[in-house]
Amino acid sequence: MNAAKAFQGTCLALVVATLVVTPAAVAQEDKLPPAEKILEMTLKAQGGREMLEAKQSRILKGKFLIEVSGQSQEFTVERYEQAPNLFYLEIDLGGQKIKAGSNGSVYWDVQPGSGASVDEGDEKTVSARRARFYKQLYWKEDFPTVETVGKVDLDGRSCYKVQLTPEVGSPITHYYDRKTGLPAQTESVRDTDGETITIVDKLEDYREVDGVKLPFRRVRLVTSEGTPPRTFTYAWTSIEHNVTIPEKKFRLPVAVRLKAETAEIREKGSQEKSGD
Repeated sequence: MNAAKAFQGTCLALVVATLVVTPAAVAQEDKLPPAEKILEMTLKAQGGREMLEAKQSRILKGKFLIEVSGQSQEFTVERYEQAPNLFYLEIDLGGQKIKAGSNGSVYWDVQPGSGASVDEGDEKTVSARRARFYKQLYWKEDFPTVETVGKVDLDGRSCYKVQLTPEVGSPITHYYDRKTGLPAQTESVRDTDGETITIVDKLEDYREVDGVKLPFRRVRLVTSEGTPPRTFTYAWTSIEHNVTIPEKKFRLPVAVRLKAETAEIREKGSQEKSGD
């Protein structure tokens, strides 16, 4: 009888212990890691600080696919990047070309039909942030506020959802695969010419190149009120690092240079006026 009571007492103790421990275990599982820890995790997953800092330039070549209202067209695309913030992008539309770039101080694009444009004010600040070659290494300089806001299922993958808020521009939401640590998706909102645009970038087909893991496929979904959704896919067929890029790749086209000079005069006039 005593043995039976002892056995019952042991079972009861185990049940009580389970009731006490289980909520704590669930709470531990639901606890979200700080955003800083997640960003360090993804840095390591992409190859680590030392490996990323060893890269000084990058050349990407591949296909560019546009899909609108069920219609699609495929073109060729090339992108040249060099530390700290130089880049040149060219999309060949078959006779006409979309171009964009930065010489380190001017951020510009040239579109068929609309010509050259140069970023000014807040747009220039945002473009400078996007053009940074080592953006994943120095995120603290670009995003003073970062916060883990949840865990979500994204295309069958469990991801951490992190919001990064810059001093200038709208917050950007990043999703990081909990299993691999790699960036899976970003979401952002931009105001362009009075139009609010929502942009979702899906990062896929990661491959290791010179010790660094990079997405060979970026699918961008762009939506705005009153406009059919547009999908732009960058499918890279080759990515090279530390290749010498001719300086002329980053030179400003004549039309861009003229726009930049006008923008500089306008900026100086605005500064002088605000100083009066």
